[in-house]
Amino acid sequence: MPAPHNVGAWLDSRTDEQLQFLLEARPDLRRGAPLLGLEDLARRLESPWSVSTILMELPSPAVEVMEAVTALDTRASLPRLSALLNDGGRDGDEHRRAVLHWLHVLESLGLVWPTDDGWTPNVAAHQVLINPLLLGPPVSVLAQGLTVAGLTRLYSAFGASPPTRKAELLAGLDALYADPSRIRQQVALAPPPVVDSLTREVDRLARASASGVRSLVKDDEPWTPEAQRRFGEEVRMNQWAVDAGLAFTEGGSTYSYSYAPVRYPAEVLLALAPPSYRAPFHPEPPPLQTAAVSEARTERDSAAAVTAALAAQMAVLEQTLRTPLKLLKSGGVGARELTRVAKAVGVGTAEARLALELGASLRFYDLGPDLRAGEEFEAWRSGSPAERATDLLLTWWRETAPPTRERDDDGKARPALLRQDGAGLPPAVLVTRPLAGLEDDAAVTGPEPVLDQIAWAHPLTAFDPQDLRCAWDEAALFGVIRDGRLTRLGRALLTGDRETVRAVLEDLLPGESREVLFGSDLTVVVPGSPGAAVVDLLDTVAVRESHGVGATWRVSEASVREALDRGYPVDVLLAELREVAGGPLPQPLEYLLRDVERRHGRVGVRPAACVVVSEDESLVAELAATKVLRSLGLTAVAPTVLVAAQDVPTTLAALRKAGYLPVEQDAGGARMVEVRSRGPVAERGPEPTGTEAPSPDESDTPPPGDEDGTGHPSEADFAALLESVTGPTHPPGAPRRPSYRREEPAELVARLRAGDPPPHAVVDPGVLSQVEGWSRQLSPEEVRHLATAVAAGDDVLIRYRNENGNETHRRVSGLQVSGGYLTGYCHLRKDDRYFRLDRILSVVPLR
Repeated sequence: MPAPHNVGAWLDSRTDEQLQFLLEARPDLRRGAPLLGLEDLARRLESPWSVSTILMELPSPAVEVMEAVTALDTRASLPRLSALLNDGGRDGDEHRRAVLHWLHVLESLGLVWPTDDGWTPNVAAHQVLINPLLLGPPVSVLAQGLTVAGLTRLYSAFGASPPTRKAELLAGLDALYADPSRIRQQVALAPPPVVDSLTREVDRLARASASGVRSLVKDDEPWTPEAQRRFGEEVRMNQWAVDAGLAFTEGGSTYSYSYAPVRYPAEVLLALAPPSYRAPFHPEPPPLQTAAVSEARTERDSAAAVTAALAAQMAVLEQTLRTPLKLLKSGGVGARELTRVAKAVGVGTAEARLALELGASLRFYDLGPDLRAGEEFEAWRSGSPAERATDLLLTWWRETAPPTRERDDDGKARPALLRQDGAGLPPAVLVTRPLAGLEDDAAVTGPEPVLDQIAWAHPLTAFDPQDLRCAWDEAALFGVIRDGRLTRLGRALLTGDRETVRAVLEDLLPGESREVLFGSDLTVVVPGSPGAAVVDLLDTVAVRESHGVGATWRVSEASVREALDRGYPVDVLLAELREVAGGPLPQPLEYLLRDVERRHGRVGVRPAACVVVSEDESLVAELAATKVLRSLGLTAVAPTVLVAAQDVPTTLAALRKAGYLPVEQDAGGARMVEVRSRGPVAERGPEPTGTEAPSPDESDTPPPGDEDGTGHPSEADFAALLESVTGPTHPPGAPRRPSYRREEPAELVARLRAGDPPPHAVVDPGVLSQVEGWSRQLSPEEVRHLATAVAAGDDVLIRYRNENGNETHRRVSGLQVSGGYLTGYCHLRKDDRYFRLDRILSVVPLR
């Protein structure tokens, strides 16, 4: 069978099993509107977004081979690729087998396919890997924007006879630049200073490329004479290279001037690279340094850790029931409040932050000025320890940013509950996955080798090392990793199955206990995991001192006084304590409660905001008895003195309204006189008529999404995506329409082979007509994606251009279309917004 030369021929050459694998490995191909046929699948395969999505998931060797194929383009034969990629000391056959293996992996994912002469990349790869191996794109890509005259000049520069038609000119470029010796002969004609500059630049790029650097950004430097000299040399080098046909200015033009960005084709840089240059290739992950550990000991430590962690999380969350946390004006819980709650329950600030963040993810809090756990938490805490731990662990497992990170990239304190979602895989998954392949009694010596393996497995994803280290510490806190070993609990989490995780936790955690042991030294011990009712009772009358198995409380005069302050009668407290004790209480405990009861309330404190005084005792008695003054809370403390519960201005106003003529006095009893300024004459005059300020409903404040007041959404301050495409897919609390059933890969392949239409008609014809009529910037496929998302209640990622020409990306949910506008919940603004359909430049389905 001849080798395929395009994506359509490649799809036709694949077996049903191979197509099923492709659709399973690349779920983005099945998102959005149902596939219409193999041609529709071919278009999606060559979408830059789709290619970018799958490249972000590939390990280093796949990306390295993909970059090499993209740089070599149509000349990417196995011998050329094997010669270009570093063999790492492997023998020739082994090296070729490794390269061929990863070529087959890339082919199975639709990123490359074989040709008669070797391999060719998916055309979208040139839009995603714009500078492969730091060598630049091939000449066929750079020359796409050239005119016939520009292409003809390239041929003339090399002394070749140009064809007459543009298609033939483009087709002949590969042969024109394919011979490295021709390029080196061209460079030999350059002035010596240009040759020297070009040699230094190529050497610099080759060293960076060989070391695995994927981008080079020149640092800003002072405009010194030396910097000016280097800049002049670079300008002269680039001007000569453009004139000689060896470089292109940005946009494909061959015209060059001093500040025009210049790009060199990969063919030129490869021809001029040192003979020793090899592109990086790491077919095997970096090794993990391991040491032997006791499996039994680490499993015991895991059980103790998860038990202590659950107790600490519960203590923090239960504390918010009794004492709400104050929120910062800018939102979130500040460091001072975090320290206070951590100290109150006897845990570290990292554990307190973790509990608050997971509580927010589980929607435990009531909305209000303070942070308080609500009915959702009250119902949840009555579950078994294993159920509660399962919810907490799975929530932590899915977090895309570590909850315990305390500072941002600039070192500034980060309030709790103000995290921004990260991108890609959750850090907890990333740090545990490399440990899954170790032997049962093997453990890594630290997190650094694990971070190296993460970098190997996800070379194109910029993970923050600090996030990964926080996730490592959190995993140790929960008993998922102990002493560098992945525990049974960690392996259960990697399965992603809730029941498996719950079963392991049932085995690790002690059962719920209602047994309470009271000591004569006023300590209380609960063996096992205390139930919610026991915790509530003991937190009411005692102070918690430790968590985990054998949690302890201590009863003190202060803790009993606080219980009585909250209105609990001593008789009720004693009765409930005897019930959980299963018998009589120690005599010191009963004596303490009775003694505090006897002394409690013997001194009363009333509120007093001001005092009312008069020498006339009968007038004071009259004021105290006047009904219209009862709101002041007047209380006689002496025949001539009344204490008021309201402040001075309120008391004065009430007395004057009741017909009395009070005067204000200072703390020493001297009369105070009010001084009011009349202001300049020009400032006085009649009250304005008909010019009252508009009420909020009458003001010219634009509606949400219409910030410029023009009737169209203003997006000037939207700079970038806030959430990754793997984050939450729907606004909190919003109703969701059920999405239609997606076809499984096997049935989808069968339908595509048969040429049958999609089985589901989910698009409203009226919506489709509106989107088609207004969306002038979208392709027919994108129109179908948007109309399908509206009908199915799915999310989309749109690229939007505002009235000022600024472009941003937006994730939008709960979509509706009406009157030329797309309305929905914007995940950036956390609010509903609307967008003009004719300003939407692209649509990417996220489901």
